[in-house]
Amino acid sequence: MDVVVFLFTDIEGSTEKWEKYRGEMKRVLVRHDRILYEEIERHGGRVVKHTGDGVFAVFEGGDPLRAAVAIQHRFRGEDWGEVGELRVRIGLHAGLAERRGDDYFGPVVNRTARVMAAAWGGQILLTGEGLREASVPVGVEVRDHGLHLLKDLEEPIAIYELVTGLYGEFPAIRSLSSHPTNLTPQPTPFLDREKELKEIGEIIDDPSCRLLTLVGPGGVGKTRLALQVGAERIDRFRHGVYYVPLASLTLASTQFLVFTIADSIRFSFYSREDPKLQLLSYLREKEMLLILDNFEHLVEEAAFLAEILKKAAMVKLLVTSQERLNLKGEWVYEVRGMDYPQRPEAELGNYGAPALFLEGARRVDPDFQIKPDDIPHLIRICRLVGGLPLGIELASAWIRSLSLAEIADEIERTIDFLTASVRDIPERHQSLRAVFEQSWERLAERERLHYMRLSVFRGGFGREAAETVAKMRLPDLLSLIDKSFLRRDHSGRYQMLEIIRQYGYEHLKSHPDEWRKTKDAHCRYYADFINKKEEGLIGRRGKEVMDEIGLEIENLRSAWEWAVTNDRYDELDLMNFGLALFYSRKSRHEEGVKIFKPAVEKLRGVPSQKLLFAQLSLHLGQMYFYTAQFDKAISLIEESLNIARIEKDEKIVADCFVCLGNVANIQSRYEEAQRYFTQARDIFRRIGDNFGVARATHNLGIVTEIMGRYEEARACFQEALKIVEQLGDPITSANILNSLGVVADRLGQYQEAKMKYLRSLEIMAGMGYLRGMVPALNNLGMIAVLQKNYDEAEGYMKRCLQICEEIGDERGKADIIGSLAELAEKKGNLERAIKLYHEGLKIMERIGDERGIVYAFIGLGDINLKLERYKDAQRFYKQALKKANQIQTIPVIMEVLSKIVELYHRIGETEQAIQIAGVVLNHPATDEETKERIRTLFDSVPEVDHTALRSIIGELLQ
Repeated sequence: MDVVVFLFTDIEGSTEKWEKYRGEMKRVLVRHDRILYEEIERHGGRVVKHTGDGVFAVFEGGDPLRAAVAIQHRFRGEDWGEVGELRVRIGLHAGLAERRGDDYFGPVVNRTARVMAAAWGGQILLTGEGLREASVPVGVEVRDHGLHLLKDLEEPIAIYELVTGLYGEFPAIRSLSSHPTNLTPQPTPFLDREKELKEIGEIIDDPSCRLLTLVGPGGVGKTRLALQVGAERIDRFRHGVYYVPLASLTLASTQFLVFTIADSIRFSFYSREDPKLQLLSYLREKEMLLILDNFEHLVEEAAFLAEILKKAAMVKLLVTSQERLNLKGEWVYEVRGMDYPQRPEAELGNYGAPALFLEGARRVDPDFQIKPDDIPHLIRICRLVGGLPLGIELASAWIRSLSLAEIADEIERTIDFLTASVRDIPERHQSLRAVFEQSWERLAERERLHYMRLSVFRGGFGREAAETVAKMRLPDLLSLIDKSFLRRDHSGRYQMLEIIRQYGYEHLKSHPDEWRKTKDAHCRYYADFINKKEEGLIGRRGKEVMDEIGLEIENLRSAWEWAVTNDRYDELDLMNFGLALFYSRKSRHEEGVKIFKPAVEKLRGVPSQKLLFAQLSLHLGQMYFYTAQFDKAISLIEESLNIARIEKDEKIVADCFVCLGNVANIQSRYEEAQRYFTQARDIFRRIGDNFGVARATHNLGIVTEIMGRYEEARACFQEALKIVEQLGDPITSANILNSLGVVADRLGQYQEAKMKYLRSLEIMAGMGYLRGMVPALNNLGMIAVLQKNYDEAEGYMKRCLQICEEIGDERGKADIIGSLAELAEKKGNLERAIKLYHEGLKIMERIGDERGIVYAFIGLGDINLKLERYKDAQRFYKQALKKANQIQTIPVIMEVLSKIVELYHRIGETEQAIQIAGVVLNHPATDEETKERIRTLFDSVPEVDHTALRSIIGELLQ
């Protein structure tokens, strides 16, 4: 085979032109064909065949790039009459391809078509191979577009453009790299399943189809088909196409399904709200295709898919499963094996199964060439495995050791294929297991042992893990890769097809001693793995370490479950802190409950493990706190506290105090929270736990700030910040900087506040922590409003809103909408402000944000005051006061009272206004902005003891 240059063309928008100008298009197409033939042949090429509204041409020499440029000049200068401008897109690529008669076959031909499909009408795109094999015409610029993942899902390829200057600048290349997606290059090319691709595509394109399930046995190619369907439709889903792998999900749980989908679409949970509701909220307005792969073991959780379809009207689901989901509105497409010929004289290039075999064989042996005598045996192989892609790939892997006839004989001797997808197979009810058993028989004893041991891994593994757990060296791994039991992905991680892993695990379990020994080793390895990551989780490498743990989370879950079930207390001790911190910082608290609850139940009452039980109870209590199950949280934390006191473990005692303080704070029991945090800080100091000191001190500062003691709060934050900067925890540092900014803001020190917010934002952005950027951006926007820098404020707020919508942060979105409303009010756009306040209020009421509701009422009162609708203003202010009094946040109460003072001043109730103003001005919790508002109304205000606050509120709310 010689290297040749291939060229594909296609008319842009031809479907619409055919529908509108059918008669004229027939005449136009004749001229179109004549131009292509003339220029291709003039420059030494040959048209192989027509491809609808284009051609496939080959240059075994000649000047293909000059031909492409000449074609574009001819089309640009032609008058096409009533059909309008005819733009042709051209793609070129070069390489080795199999020639049969006058035609060419192989991946290089398919890739050329994909290059053409990435172009716009009038554009010429080519690969580096095409550029190397041909001369660039004089006066033509070559533009480098960089690496692009094309819709064939093969490895990314460098794309170049011949710039003719005929049409100006084109939009971004139509590749997957230009769209939001997590689709990645696939290890095998997509070959000759165009019929299925077209049929599935037509169904998924139907507006009435929201859920399509591809049903078929394992190994039939459902995943590859689904990925290709998604890749082909990448530009039809504004918010992207995302692949959600489910095979390694060990527990059939809606919560784990929620977290897996969230991970795949890169969604981060942001609050204590139910993760499922957060995900549904995020998807609500997304135009997205989710490919849910290997759903058969999660069929009982299919109701959640119905919820997605109900809540997210523009999301479509493409599911692969070995059984249908039986949901209302489900469309089902049965995936069968790939086509294969019935007779040896048939053209192999027209069938997918033999093409896939030949491609696999050439990966194993690049010099492999099929001979005419081999064709009957190749057809027999395809028939025996029913065209099943996995069976074909496993069979082709033996090509270095066996002839095609021997491979066919061996498969026929033991085939046990699933009858549901068998075509033209004798009634022997043969199964795919026979393919694996045949492969198993070919393994040496050492290889069998390694394969069985590797089956304990879930979701892949690294080389070090294989060496430690399975006692394998690099040659051992390569041996299993060679025999198609294993593959190495582009990141260097080793992967095993789930169906192959399951088969190996069955063999492992049939050797109980080896099974237990390997599971113990797996458990110990991942216990050590996460224990070593603990320090990094709270250090400067926090983001990187979180990603490393996330990659192994399925293995960690499996190891944890084994440790719980088999009383491996040492491993539980090593793992519990790292897992708890991971789940907390990833806001995956429901998943944390699922992990820690069985462990707590198992260890309760085990006399020798009281301290471990106390640790686990504390972690479970924390998870319940973050999921707003406060009674359960308090019960578990107090149980942990009692044990820790008896066992004299001060670290656990202090951690319990921090957790109990957080509960008291959230429930507005501020003095109690203050006591807990103070006790915790004292203990942490005594035992030398600096990170604990920082946590307790920061939390103490938050409570103190809420209570209006701003200088005291600032001192707490400064102390905590000094500690975490020494420890090197950037996320906690950024959180504390934001808290310091809030204090400065309250005291009217706006420039200092701005500097703190900017630094917090810089750190969060550097860590890629979008959720942490939200409060800093909002606060910066409000500082800019105070300073009347309205354009700057709008820039911060729009960026904040964009992030909130991107991550599905409803509370953050409500806050920023309130800020945008205040900005609109300041700019005099009162109608827009009213609309925004009501929009924000709806979100706040839905999510139960009581403090946010107060501020929305204040804002609506302010606007009605400006419009001199005094009764409406009074109504909103009283609603705000009532709500603020219920949650007992004193600075907010002061702000509401200052608004009521302004209202009374306007309507002539001066005496009552002055009395309330006296309380506001003299209360230590009143911030500087609120005080300044009072001072602008009155020259002097008598001092009123702030203890009169309760009676004034009572009178106002009567």
